[in-house]
Amino acid sequence: MKGLFISGERSVEVKSTDKPILDGRNDILVEVYAVAQNPPDSFSLHSNPGKPGNRLGSDYAGVVVESKSTLVKLGDRVCGMVSGNHSARQGSFAQYVAAQAELCIKIPDEMSFEKASTLGMSLYTAVQALFLKSPLALDPNHTQTILIWGASTSVGMYALQLAHLGGVRIVATTSAKNADLVSSLGANFVFDYADKDVVKKVKEATEDSVTFAFDCVGMADTIKLSVECTSDSQPSTVHTVLPPPKDLKTKDTAQVVFSLVHSIFAENLEWAAYLFPRPITIEEMEQERKEAATFFKYDQGSIYELVLDGMIKPTPIVHTSKGLENILPWLLKMEKGEVRAGKVVHLLKE
Repeated sequence: MKGLFISGERSVEVKSTDKPILDGRNDILVEVYAVAQNPPDSFSLHSNPGKPGNRLGSDYAGVVVESKSTLVKLGDRVCGMVSGNHSARQGSFAQYVAAQAELCIKIPDEMSFEKASTLGMSLYTAVQALFLKSPLALDPNHTQTILIWGASTSVGMYALQLAHLGGVRIVATTSAKNADLVSSLGANFVFDYADKDVVKKVKEATEDSVTFAFDCVGMADTIKLSVECTSDSQPSTVHTVLPPPKDLKTKDTAQVVFSLVHSIFAENLEWAAYLFPRPITIEEMEQERKEAATFFKYDQGSIYELVLDGMIKPTPIVHTSKGLENILPWLLKMEKGEVRAGKVVHLLKE
């Protein structure tokens, strides 16, 4: 089969490689029809976990051609994510990918492979942050108001939809041009993140009641601002998609939490050890995988039902290309911040 591999800094090559072999944990083999790209696919070209020889890609949608699962049958249309970019053997930017059946989603009959391919890392990251790492984040009896910083990012759009379904009050930040999009997904208050008074406005609108914040950008300044938006009088949690700076100054009422979505697959995370203050044990990851499966369990999990009923909508597709050879230019555009408020999707088979 063909796959897309890192060949050097900001360079890739399409080359032949062995078709994945099902190993017990990865129990379905999927012929890939479409893939969507994510920021880690881009920055792996010039930083960790990328290195020459690693196969790129996380999100996929395709057809099952081999199955050792009792859930998933041959010919089924499936989508999801794999833990790509950090090894030569795993990555979705290829003609075939091996995946865990319990952590994939059945594609509804009326949904295209292109749209389904966006139901990957961004959705999984939102589920991990809101349910697996902070199980009370969307409990109205515990959380009155949550903040989603960077709500028009792909992660932010899924977090918005899940939070709206959870029934909590949502305050969101985005750019002015994406305010209507963010409002349409369920935000109760929307503020321009570039407004110098954004923290003050968030606190006034929510009566200083934000006790959970999800920073979907993860930069030092966005983490700092997210912390400042949380309640000064109640304990609060700020979940971030990237590790906080070691010298981050927070306040007594707020704790900052970082998690890596790859841990839900309960695979070896030695390649990511530098990101964590302490190693994640396999026992912790196995428990997280078990909990994640309740959400993604093919056509038996709650995510499938929500997608099927249109209560979770795929993120907008801002560009579509064809072939592995056309992926690199769009990864470089993503690195430069030129991909916003949606996904770039690449068709590998029609």
